[in-house]
Amino acid sequence: NAVRGAGANNVIMLGGLAYANDLTGWLSHEPADSRGQLAASFHTYNFNVCNMVSCWNSQDLPVAAQAPLITGELGENDCGHGFIDSYMAWADSYRVSYLGWTWDSWSCSGGPALITSYSGTPSGFGIGFRDHLLKIN
Repeated sequence: NAVRGAGANNVIMLGGLAYANDLTGWLSHEPADSRGQLAASFHTYNFNVCNMVSCWNSQDLPVAAQAPLITGELGENDCGHGFIDSYMAWADSYRVSYLGWTWDSWSCSGGPALITSYSGTPSGFGIGFRDHLLKIN
């Protein structure tokens, strides 16, 4: 009510437990929104607990069947893009949206980063994310 009471009409992304990596309780605790503008927000990385198709199918698909599902954070910290390639293929097949995390230039071992410099040079993970978006558009 506080967000809508302030006059906001935008979509509100609501995450689950465990840094939004666990959506098992999302549907049973979904708040009412007077605007009907709620989306479930999921975060997934190669180092999270829910990082396999079997988990996405059991935890995320039931939510996606009843509410828009946006992957608010997607990344991997191994300097590659094998994990995100798998996730984006899965997400595309179920019309789940995703955002890469993060536009920062830290070392890939320090955390997921899409770029290696602020001139926009993509990291290994960033290359996979960019190439996938180019392919589907």
